Amino acid sequence: LTREQWRALSRSLSLRWSPDGGKSLRRSDRAQQNEEVTVADGLSAIARALQFGDNQTRRAASPAGWRLVDESESGLGLYYPGMLPDLTPGRLILVRMHDGSCHLGVIRRLMRQSQGIRVGIERLGSEPVPVTLQQSADADASVALYVPRNKAHGRDRWLLVPQRLSPASGNYLLHAMGKCYRICLEGESQVFDDAMHLDFSTLSRVE
Repeated sequence: LTREQWRALSRSLSLRWSPDGGKSLRRSDRAQQNEEVTVADGLSAIARALQFGDNQTRRAASPAGWRLVDESESGLGLYYPGMLPDLTPGRLILVRMHDGSCHLGVIRRLMRQSQGIRVGIERLGSEPVPVTLQQSADADASVALYVPRNKAHGRDRWLLVPQRLSPASGNYLLHAMGKCYRICLEGESQVFDDAMHLDFSTLSRVE
């Protein structure tokens, strides 16, 4: 494992084994909330949810019953009245609020209770954009997520891609919102359940 992978694994284990389920490791205090939200988890499902937007097709694919129970500058706390065995620490998750705003995060804490599950989420950013990556114009496309930089909250941009992609594979074409750019992937900085965060530089715009 790389150094960053060891760090991610150590954090996941510390949250899972801490006596309070990771509450003592929170970065900031959380305010109590009680709001129904819509959730998608996993890179591909999140990209589809963002592509369909706030319509009945997307809602039908998301389990009903999710509620936002607390939030802070660095994280969100959710509750779901069921088990959802596929949820694991390290999995990407998208939370769409009642006002339509979208927040992307990673699951850091799970507390399974008799009547449901509480999920602690670390924020990665807001208003993610589904994008596609290709090594050439005639190559198969891979779905990815781009999260814009938020200077006001001190958050850098994110490019989250499937784990099968390799920075050593060379330059890629990035398609986003009707535009195309040639980019150079520069190495992984964090690994998640089904995705990884890669740094990149923009080489040129492709007309």
